[in-house]
Amino acid sequence: MALTCNLQPLTCNLRPLGDRVYLHEFITPRTYLIEQLYPTLQRATKEETVYACLDWVCRNIKYRSERGDVWHFPAEAIHQGYGDCEESSFIACSLLRACGLSADEIFVALGTHGRTRWGLRIGHAWCTLLNNGKYWALETTLSQAPDSIPEQVYPYEPWILFNDVRAIELKSGFLMMSKTHQKEKIRQIEDFYGIKVRR
Repeated sequence: MALTCNLQPLTCNLRPLGDRVYLHEFITPRTYLIEQLYPTLQRATKEETVYACLDWVCRNIKYRSERGDVWHFPAEAIHQGYGDCEESSFIACSLLRACGLSADEIFVALGTHGRTRWGLRIGHAWCTLLNNGKYWALETTLSQAPDSIPEQVYPYEPWILFNDVRAIELKSGFLMMSKTHQKEKIRQIEDFYGIKVRR
């Protein structure tokens, strides 16, 4: 998987009242609730810490789908005790960044996961961990962390990776596209996620 094109800054209008914020604002490793939680989740190794953070999110943030997607910040979702795939991914990424994972290791992925019975791609968010040269999918919508974390392969298809530091468009070959194709790709990203890419 090639990290080909930095599209930062990306903005999102999926806040209550349609307020527009930068995507990286949803990853909050230095807020009060995250700073209270992360010391209880740090373990001796990075792998153990990743598992502890993922398991905490899975057990404590109940999955609840929404009609008309609205994204909440980690502190809001923790306070509510529920969220959908975006909120639980924001929390997991924030905790892992607070626990010391670098901005090159942990991201929220916006992409697709499988297809509907009509063949349409299903929008999804999850955390992506880069470890030992491979990408791993941290699925935050489960009721508990799985015994082993799967490699990020199909049906996970990421379009954008971001954290509190950077946002990256992931489809290889973006820079090689013609200007017309680049504009069409950006429009697809914007329409699919309700975000705006500042060109």
